[in-house]
Amino acid sequence: MIIIAIAVGMAVIGFRVLGSGLSDPSVRVLITAVVYTGIWTMLSLLAIPLLYGIEIFGTLIYIALSLGYVIGVIEKISGVE
Repeated sequence: MIIIAIAVGMAVIGFRVLGSGLSDPSVRVLITAVVYTGIWTMLSLLAIPLLYGIEIFGTLIYIALSLGYVIGVIEKISGVE
C-alpha cells in the first residue's frame, strides 16, 4: 500500500515537472491525502478485529478514532498548528 502511495505521489510530482498545471499546494494536498489514507487503511485493517471484539463500544471507539484521524489530516493539510 505504501509503495502505491509513493508511486502515485511520484506520478503527481512528475506531472508538475511536465507542466500539467497543478500548483504546489494542490500537489501537497494530493500527496498528503494519498499517504495518510494508505496509513489509515493499514491501521484500520489491523485494528478492526480487535475493536469489534468489544461488543457495543468497539464500533463507537473505531468511529471516534477515525474522526480524530481525519480531523488531524485536515489540520495537517490546512497548516493549522
